[in-house]
Amino acid sequence: MAELKGTKTEKNLETAFAGESQARNKYTYYASQAKKEGYVQMMEPVVWGEYLYESFDHTGWALDGAKERAGRWIGSIQRDELTLQKIVEGRFATKYKAIEENEVLYEEYLCEDADILITAFGSVARIAKAAILSAREEGVKVGLFRPITLWPFPEKELNARAEGKKLVLDIEMNMGQMLEDVKIAVNGCTKVEFFGRAAGLYFTKDEILERILDIANASVERV
Repeated sequence: MAELKGTKTEKNLETAFAGESQARNKYTYYASQAKKEGYVQMMEPVVWGEYLYESFDHTGWALDGAKERAGRWIGSIQRDELTLQKIVEGRFATKYKAIEENEVLYEEYLCEDADILITAFGSVARIAKAAILSAREEGVKVGLFRPITLWPFPEKELNARAEGKKLVLDIEMNMGQMLEDVKIAVNGCTKVEFFGRAAGLYFTKDEILERILDIANASVERV
């Protein structure tokens, strides 16, 4: 360090080492806490289902000169810009349409006889399931529609489930990231309400249950 003494490089190195030291201290602290408390707090439920892609071709994506197959490379020597635009847009439109038709994933939970439909994803959906069971014990029929793919969004499927429901309650741990998609999918066939807040405190089962019961009681009063 003698040749660097008093230079800007020396100051930068000192700053970098200080930051690295702080990061290391944070890591070792949380690692020691995890070791002390155990790793159970980090466990997630796992269900091993049937593997759907036993015959999946792992090399089919490769550009190998289009041997014994159609070409996959999107390219053209077309010099007319509008014509080229139509070619590329047409190919992508075909691709996106196939994705929208075949790759939509979602989960339905007790939706068949539900009067109130909850939409949620992630950990909120898991908490909502517990609230739904408690609500049903009190005679309120509630179901959950959980989009798994946010694109393509299960628009048609959600619309079909929302039809005839008294209300769709969108619950999110944010300020409405999925809300517009839900409203577009429901398309006016029933009312949509939002229950959310910025990331921080998790929703509890009791909070969601209270909101469900408030909605159910309000519906009875309106009738």
